[in-house]
Amino acid sequence: MLVVVCCIVSFRSVPRILRLFNPLLGAAVRVPHFSSVINWTLRVGFAVFNGVGRLLDLPWVAIMDCFDHHRHEEKLLVVLRDPAQYLQSKAGGD
Repeated sequence: MLVVVCCIVSFRSVPRILRLFNPLLGAAVRVPHFSSVINWTLRVGFAVFNGVGRLLDLPWVAIMDCFDHHRHEEKLLVVLRDPAQYLQSKAGGD
């Protein structure tokens, strides 16, 4: 049986949703903590981000920051991407 559901849910709700599928699987599956779900999401996002970087011909520099937004209610990943040549010219190098 294949079930595909596309929706937007909070990180905290993912373990609750996975617990719903335990009876259907017939075996007790370890349900991850919501913080593990956050870490997995960040790792997948970083892997996708690295994959996009391989498609570009020119070298570039990315400055990434992940921080809590709105009093720890949500996380925000900010990426500033500039061509390496632009940053070298601003630093005085060629």
